[in-house]
Parts: sequence; structure tokens; C-alpha cells
Amino acid sequence: MEALSGANAVLLADQFNPSILSEHWLVRHGIIPDEPGAPDRVFVPGLVSVATTDFVLHAVPQRVQFSLRRPAEDGQAILEATLGSVVDLLPHTPYRAMGLNFSWSCVAGDRAAFASGLRAAFAPDGTVLGREFPEADARFGAYASRDVLAMRMRLDVKPVHSELGGQAVEGLAYEFNFHKDLDPDCPVEGIRDAIARWTEARGLSQCVFEATTRWVPR
Repeated sequence: MEALSGANAVLLADQFNPSILSEHWLVRHGIIPDEPGAPDRVFVPGLVSVATTDFVLHAVPQRVQFSLRRPAEDGQAILEATLGSVVDLLPHTPYRAMGLNFSWSCVAGDRAAFASGLRAAFAPDGTVLGREFPEADARFGAYASRDVLAMRMRLDVKPVHSELGGQAVEGLAYEFNFHKDLDPDCPVEGIRDAIARWTEARGLSQCVFEATTRWVPR
């Protein structure tokens, strides 16, 4: 079993004031629906948290995050209408970086085969890690990064334990981060460019995930 378990866009800014994102302001600009008093909305000094059917908005000083409620679906249009609108309306905020994040996971059907496959994939015999962790209960992960889509793609791979149907299972968790440092002279253009690459970034993360987990016993 494999799935895109989470997807979000994060905007970092110096001196961002979450109180700007008041309920009235967000409704007036069409970013959230007009549902005053909804229980899943928090507006207090230094914190804004709003959940809609499409996304969860979480804003604190220096950070605004839009998390998609249905990560398996294309979120580019949602981000263009929400996060894109926020930066268009607040263009003079000193934005400094943008991140697109995708979480993929898979569960192994055979724990013994998964353990041996994990070693072969990440710490085969003859490598330093393989020699230092020779035990059968050793588990391995990886980190990799490269420039792509005018951003820096960073990937963390970790083995995970969980329960499925009352049974202990193992698997892999992939965390992709596409990071873009913004030009202080034209940050909005950089943010818009990153949002426009959401679908490509999601597709690339899926390709890398699928290509590197074919060995996992399903």
C-alpha cells in the first residue's frame, strides 16, 4: 500500500504579522468562505488557524502554511487562489523563502524481505554503514538533494513502524521539500513561479518515490 499522505506549501517571511489575516480580511478577499463562528477557526494575537473543505491555513510570525485536505488531488489551482492571492494583496511583506512539501509512504507486506531489501538499497555489504550495522534488526534511510524546477529538492527517507489491522508493519516514509530562496527585490514573482510548478513538483516526487520503492514487498 502506498499513498501521498500529505502536501503543503510554506511561505517564510521576516516580520510577518498574522493578525493581518483576520477572518473579515480573508472572507472579503475570497480566500475562505463566509462562515462566521465556525469552530475550526482560530484568530488570536500571533496565530491564525483556519480549516476549509480544501485546505488548512496556519499562520504564525514569519511563517504561513497551506496544507491540502485532499493531497492526492491537484492542489495548484487551490494554491493560486489562496496563497497566491495573499501574496498579491500583501506584496510589500519581506518574503524570503518558499517551500513545496510532499509526503509519500508505503507499507511492506513482508517484514523479513523488507529488512533485507532495505539493506540492499541503502547499506549493501561492503559499505561503511553495512559494516557498522551488520545486525539483522538494523534499519536504514537516506538523504539526497539536487537543483530542479528552479528550486532545491531535498529528500529524506526513513523506515517507519506502525500498525495495520492490529498487525505490526514496517514501511518507508518519504519527505520531499522543494525549497526556493526568494529575490528580496521581486519576491512575489518567485512565489508565483513556485506555485506554478506545484503540479510538476508533485509529479516528480511521485516518480522518484515509485522508482526507488519498486523493491518493497507489497
